Amino acid sequence: MLRRLSHEMNAKAKQFSQELKAELRRFSLSHAGSETALTARDLRKQRAQHDRNRSAAKKALRGLKFI
Repeated sequence: MLRRLSHEMNAKAKQFSQELKAELRRFSLSHAGSETALTARDLRKQRAQHDRNRSAAKKALRGLKFI
């Protein structure tokens, strides 16, 4: 069950990461000026927060496997 949960979390994380990359590409190509910088910064901020959450989830799963 933990393995399945881990696989599901990894799949969701990869999908989210790909969606953010696509959004970043779309905004960087279609917008101009400071609006792009703000949008790109927000997307990077979301991705960084997501990566931190993902690594915390991986640590938690490792702890559960140990138990």
